[in-house]
Amino acid sequence: MTWNVANILMVFGASQGILLSFIVLLKNKNKLAGFSLAIMVFGISMNILYYGIVDTGICKTHLFIAYLYLPWAMLAAVGFYLYVVFSTKNQDTLTLKNKLAFLPFVVFSIFHITIGVCQYNYECQLIPYKISFIFYEIDEYSGIVISFLSGFLSLRLLPKIEASLQQRFSNYNKRQLIFHKQFSILVMVFAVYWFLSYTYSEFFDGNIKVYYGLALISGVSLYWITYAGFIRKETIIPEFIPNENDLIKSKTLSYSKEDPLFLSLIKLFEKEKPYTDPELSLDKLASMINTNKSYLSSMINQVTNKNFYHFINEYRVKHLIQLFNEEKTSDFTIISLAYESGFNSKSTFQAVFKKETGKTPSQFIDSIK
Repeated sequence: MTWNVANILMVFGASQGILLSFIVLLKNKNKLAGFSLAIMVFGISMNILYYGIVDTGICKTHLFIAYLYLPWAMLAAVGFYLYVVFSTKNQDTLTLKNKLAFLPFVVFSIFHITIGVCQYNYECQLIPYKISFIFYEIDEYSGIVISFLSGFLSLRLLPKIEASLQQRFSNYNKRQLIFHKQFSILVMVFAVYWFLSYTYSEFFDGNIKVYYGLALISGVSLYWITYAGFIRKETIIPEFIPNENDLIKSKTLSYSKEDPLFLSLIKLFEKEKPYTDPELSLDKLASMINTNKSYLSSMINQVTNKNFYHFINEYRVKHLIQLFNEEKTSDFTIISLAYESGFNSKSTFQAVFKKETGKTPSQFIDSIK
């Protein structure tokens, strides 16, 4: 048995990851998203742990280590995709399709355990060597395909998630979606590197050390989740609170600028300026004008051709421009005035302001001077 810096770091990092998976499971208020994220973290950790232990050479004298070799990366990939699916609570139950996503992991795990029993028991001749070899090939490449697909499908899902958020929240942390986007890309990079490493190992090298890169990417992923989720809190997207009234369909209704509901909304904006509340959501606004949020969302979309997010931020920009023109605010910083107008993020404020005016805040101020 030989310990070195690489396998010590693998085993240590995997141990931390296993502990993190239980913390994620307990701390995430969105139970299904937390469960999915915990599955992903646990799968990554077990994958690192196995290769760390194998690299020490202990498996040569302790064949039961083979029981640790399950398609953990496959499980982690499915967990990540489901985490993205459940993070917005647009879906709040495990569907049959979701459950079937775990089927490859279960099937291949059964084969792995069976082969592991045969390796541990020399008298077992249940599975011929050629069959087990073919199985391992199919297992590896299936894991690669599933990992790549989970990253690709998650990336494709993000625009729908953002559109859904913009229909409900006037402010949301874009860093959360950036985390999902970057992690989706990382999953695809992992799959590509896995394909290249495994193919090279099988046909040219045969040395397990080519997997060090995979362990490195996996380790970085664990620490990234820890940093993003528990320090910057980027892995938690605002939870949607279901409302029975949301079940009412409003697609058949039509609205105009003369609609009493829209007029009451404009009156509310002129009088009370609710858009200056950074926590303003569709739920809050609907309760202010005593209507159903489904109706309110539909009305805003039809009359203004904007979603809730852009509609509210358009008013925030107008309010900010008014503040720029007032002499009493000349001593205030741009960002402080932006926060007073209802923005809660410097990057979001700058992006929205430029989209609405065609200029950066500094350029706009120079133009009015």
